[in-house]
Amino acid sequence: MISYIIRLDDIHDRMNHNRFNILCELLNKYNIKPILGVIPNNLDESLNIDKKDDFFWSKIKKLQNNNNYIISLHGYEHKYTNQNSGVMNINNYSEFSGLSYEEQNNKIVKALGIFKKYGIKTNMFMAPAHSFDKITIKVLYQNGIINITDGFYLYPYFKDNIWYIPQQFWAFRDIKFSGVFTFCFHIDTFTDKEFNKFILNGKEFLEKNNNKFVNILELDLSIYNSIKYKVLNNMFNFLYKIIYKAKHKK
Repeated sequence: MISYIIRLDDIHDRMNHNRFNILCELLNKYNIKPILGVIPNNLDESLNIDKKDDFFWSKIKKLQNNNNYIISLHGYEHKYTNQNSGVMNINNYSEFSGLSYEEQNNKIVKALGIFKKYGIKTNMFMAPAHSFDKITIKVLYQNGIINITDGFYLYPYFKDNIWYIPQQFWAFRDIKFSGVFTFCFHIDTFTDKEFNKFILNGKEFLEKNNNKFVNILELDLSIYNSIKYKVLNNMFNFLYKIIYKAKHKK
């Protein structure tokens, strides 16, 4: 079975609100339940596009309660502190990897405190720059977060008390083999021309593949904890990393 998920990074109160609204309208039309990576207290100035939306949190809460969007904790401040690439080894900068348990725990506790203040519930983490380490994983689990949207796997993968919801692609792809596939998008990094093309391509892709999209919180993850899926995940992870490194070789 082929299952698709959409993941949207860098959702915060000064993002490009018009683009976000356009995309949400498209997703709602096809009843797609994306993962929203919401930054609790954004201090990354490069992400500030529009004026602050004073109704941002009420909109996020509505999307969660009324539209069943999955809200993921996208770090705390989205402010990079070092050049540690973490276990994913994708980017050489991080908000979490390389920091002490106390520092990471402090960030997660404050981030969850902001979510709680606005009535947002989550058990999922989305690391800025895909960078987290074993201490991050320990901190997340001890604070009630049991899912991470990341990992080059074919199916959800259970390790160190955490479920990794795989994220393999940064563009829509028509996959021909079974698996759970997440498409990751940063809508504010597009030029206007690129965003318009993304919406047009998105309409075509969602129209064609609407029945393949799933709400990850409605999946029975326990079925993926068997030896069969572990073997398939390890094989896919090994091959994917070889291909990824070859494509991004400097």
